[in-house]
Amino acid sequence: MTHIESALILGGLGQVGGLMADCLAGAGVEVTYADLGNRPNWLPSPRYLSADVTAPDTPLLERIAAAACVVVCLPEEAALAAAPRVLEAMPDGAVWIDTLSVKTGICRILCDCRRNVEMLSINPMFAPALGWRGHPVAVVELASGVRSAAFLELLRAQGATVEMLTADAHDALTATIQVATHAVILAFGTLLLDDDYSMEKRMALATPPHRLLLALLSRIVSSNPEIYWDIQRHHPKGDAVRRKLAHTLRSLDESPAQFERLFEQLRARLSPSHDFLKSLGDRIVNEAYQTPGTIK
Repeated sequence: MTHIESALILGGLGQVGGLMADCLAGAGVEVTYADLGNRPNWLPSPRYLSADVTAPDTPLLERIAAAACVVVCLPEEAALAAAPRVLEAMPDGAVWIDTLSVKTGICRILCDCRRNVEMLSINPMFAPALGWRGHPVAVVELASGVRSAAFLELLRAQGATVEMLTADAHDALTATIQVATHAVILAFGTLLLDDDYSMEKRMALATPPHRLLLALLSRIVSSNPEIYWDIQRHHPKGDAVRRKLAHTLRSLDESPAQFERLFEQLRARLSPSHDFLKSLGDRIVNEAYQTPGTIK
């Protein structure tokens, strides 16, 4: 890539780090990985650094100072702890890119930084194994330049849909898109831990909504729990969203009239995308029933 000659991926051995590394390396960027633990066999020694980013040593700081791009693919607490030292060590004109799921905290640190660096805070809204093509990426651009622009063009070239947002707008949207959605599915999943729940018996009688929830639950629990914990724990609206969900569940008992009114309100809210969503639901349901007793 013309404007990004080299990149250091902090947390490069994780799934998101791997996604970012493949993206940059595929564009001709010289990629170096930094992570805890020993070097994996598939990585040559010059391209890997074993280091604790929250307590950076001299070799790590030297790598940061030599990189045109520093990509932070760390859990929330580690990223927030590491950010000031990383930013301080970055060279003028380099680009910071982080992939945190919550933007308020990291963007506050970035906005307070007085270094001459470009800054992008992105959130790939999909599991890394799915790849970029056809999937949305939320982007908060705090300090633009030739390198941040080149990276955004690379995402678009990979087939991603780039959505530009402010940090506040991002966290307001993800309160429902991520916090509420994940909380509902995981709360449903806790019912499966009941000793009386038999997957075999339930699958024989499972309704389409039940199968869909089981499929969504299976996708979530197949991923790294740390990602979902960060979203629930660190999102500024997390507590409020979960309290509202609990109140909503209790309100389902109130009266038939209020229950019917809820349906009317939901139909009105979904109406702009009703045809698409219903068609999508029908296709998923039909696939789920192609092979009896299995979840696609």
